[in-house]
Amino acid sequence: MTTDPLNDPAIRAAAEAWHELVDQVASCAETARAADPAKLPVTNDYLPARDLMYGAAESRILHEAHSAAERFAAAVDLSGLRETIKSEPGMDELALLGSVAMLRGALLQVREAVGQLDRTFPGEVRDPE
Repeated sequence: MTTDPLNDPAIRAAAEAWHELVDQVASCAETARAADPAKLPVTNDYLPARDLMYGAAESRILHEAHSAAERFAAAVDLSGLRETIKSEPGMDELALLGSVAMLRGALLQVREAVGQLDRTFPGEVRDPE
């Protein structure tokens, strides 16, 4: 019996995860426009990663969104979140920190969905990159 791809739960979950990631990239890009990186714990790659994310948000191309999301998420350090909040950044910066957390969650959902696809269709799934 052949599985109908439109009704396969693993394929539907992967499609939903990818759409959520693209939406989170767009949301994070919009939030990043207002945030001041000088008030945030960011790497030297922040501005190039942000610009890449702007382009991915406009194109809404899956592989571009995935690459941009990973790069931008890595450019913002959330490990010292409590200290960052104590330093009283502005509302735009706090919004961006929340958006980055959501972006990381969307990346995790994509990884999990691709893993499930690989288990459902062994040898037929390629890495999203």
